[in-house]
Amino acid sequence: MKAVLVFAMLCLLAGCSTNPKEEQADSSTSSESSTSFFPEEDALIYDVEDSEIVEQLIENILSMKQKKRDELTIQIYTLNDYEQRNIWLAEAVFPDEESSYWLYIKEADKLVEIDEQEFQGKQTSIQKQNHSELPIYEEDNL
Repeated sequence: MKAVLVFAMLCLLAGCSTNPKEEQADSSTSSESSTSFFPEEDALIYDVEDSEIVEQLIENILSMKQKKRDELTIQIYTLNDYEQRNIWLAEAVFPDEESSYWLYIKEADKLVEIDEQEFQGKQTSIQKQNHSELPIYEEDNL
């Protein structure tokens, strides 16, 4: 009796499953579409707000150092993850002096000059999270 019930359940389950050819077609279609696009987390978003932050950072650094933009080389780093861009780092180089290093905290709208060691520690952390050493913005006027 148990064998008959097990056999009946297997037949019922087999009748409910989809055609293997359909499953194969569906899986190939979905794998094609998933490989056609980059995952959103890998895409670097740079929008108007980011551009405004970059310009604000540059203008504030120039103002604090009393320099002109055409005397500036700058690299700015932040996380690639658009939703986690609270910390921004900048390295500014002028022709007549050493590099200066800056930390901008977006949430507090605060820009402070930091030392090279602190900059390198934070830069390394950002680069590891981004899986890239590229800055979000770079400008070389020298």
